[in-house]
Amino acid sequence: PGSHTPHFNKVLHLLDMMSLRSTTIVCAAVLAMATKSTAVFTELQPQGCCRNAGGTSNTLPGGYIFTTTIAACQAACANRADCGAIEFKSRNSFCELHPAADANQTNPDTNCQCFSFGIAPVTEMPTMAPTPPPSASPTMSPTNAPTVMPSSAPTSPTESPTMAPTMAFTYAEVTPRGCCDDANGANDVTLNGTDLSACEGACNNSATCLGYEWQSWRDVCVLKQNALDLQSTNGYALCLCFAKEVLPPPTTASPTPAPATNSPTVALTTEAPTPPS
Repeated sequence: PGSHTPHFNKVLHLLDMMSLRSTTIVCAAVLAMATKSTAVFTELQPQGCCRNAGGTSNTLPGGYIFTTTIAACQAACANRADCGAIEFKSRNSFCELHPAADANQTNPDTNCQCFSFGIAPVTEMPTMAPTPPPSASPTMSPTNAPTVMPSSAPTSPTESPTMAPTMAFTYAEVTPRGCCDDANGANDVTLNGTDLSACEGACNNSATCLGYEWQSWRDVCVLKQNALDLQSTNGYALCLCFAKEVLPPPTTASPTPAPATNSPTVALTTEAPTPPS
């Protein structure tokens, strides 16, 4: 009261300004939230292949991806500006990239899925509370027990028997992409309902198979017995032609011999304390 009133009012005014400044800082932090975007794929129903309003579809140029997954197919679409939908065939892991117009409807098929592609914003809230510092770990007390007596004789390592090497193969795609030219296809072996990996496995297990042809649109595998069939293709983009190559056997390094021990390690003894007199 009295002469202290003006000073007291200045203190109250200063406290109000500090509170207003703190509120402004908090509001600025909320307004500065980081905004990102993420790719969103929505499956069309009923399940089936992608179709536009006219009931047809148009695969994008270079939009065929063989033996892949839905996630890899979606990633490939997200990296293209002209991609607005994907079509994935589960029976042969086959992916097609389509324009957005093809995500209008589906042609019902339980082995086919159509996903529309879009971009959705994602807002991340800033972390307001600081992370508390970790508590200091206590120092463990040393152990007073004596050291266990080591073995007097060195232990010899057990040598594993050497297994016979398994023959491995690799396959080189014949270019340009297409079906193998049939110079002499009389001895070919045709397997129906076979995906790409099963077709390659069948060629691995055949001693007479020199390569294979896989027709993706109908899951047909043709095991080639003549090397002349594997020199060129007909250029059909939905067909693959591979030539079989034998990999050299891996080299096995000799094991390092165990070091010789000249004398056994002597165990340490703990002397009993002298009793008081």
